[in-house]
Amino acid sequence: MTSTVTGARGSGTGIGVLRSLTLRLLRVPARPQPPAGDAGSVVTFHAARRYFHYKVAIWAIRQLGALAALVGGTLFLMNFVIRSPEFARFTGWGLIEVWAWAAFITQLPFSFMLLRLDFEMRWYILADRSLRIREGTLVMREKTMSYANIQNISIRRNPLQRIFGLATVAVRAAGGGSGSSEHKGGGTGGHTHEALFEGVDNADEIRGILRERIRRHRDSGLGDPDDIYDDGASPVLAAARNVLEEARALRTVTP
Repeated sequence: MTSTVTGARGSGTGIGVLRSLTLRLLRVPARPQPPAGDAGSVVTFHAARRYFHYKVAIWAIRQLGALAALVGGTLFLMNFVIRSPEFARFTGWGLIEVWAWAAFITQLPFSFMLLRLDFEMRWYILADRSLRIREGTLVMREKTMSYANIQNISIRRNPLQRIFGLATVAVRAAGGGSGSSEHKGGGTGGHTHEALFEGVDNADEIRGILRERIRRHRDSGLGDPDDIYDDGASPVLAAARNVLEEARALRTVTP
């Protein structure tokens, strides 16, 4: 898998110390525990490096929007508000503007650092029985989904993702709604029936691996009794129908 990462990222001296202190302060575990299953089957990977550039681009667009609002507010304050006789008596306008600029400048490095940590702390784990996704720093979210419950695997790409060569692999379990929830509650999915592998550059490969593991899991007989099949019937229901048909046949031939 091209997006597999085995070592720690951002381990430079200054950045690494700040990263360690921040993770310790936020009590974020270094790495998630793999789900139950054969340890030799576990595949751990992260989002692609371009996903960080993708998130930085979104962050930069938002910061430029905030900067434009600040500049516009400052110009309006200097050219209209301060010169207006109605507002000239209030001397706090300049202080408000100074505080707004100070807040904007102060949040820049912190928001960027959190963006970086969010990228580094995004973990994707595939075991032989289930998958696990963990993301977030301030709010850590972890989702585990059994292969026995997976109903659909799809690939999503928005225009900006296509520019960066990225995609999202959406895994939906039985019982999930039909609406997209990619932007409703984080990368792990907006509800409990969906898990999202965001920011990957090998979406087709990941989908292929998931399909193969689901097939092996079901062929091994480890699936749940309520596994969903293409015809909508579970193996338990099919077996019950067979027993019922055999019982009816026996009653028919019995004199």
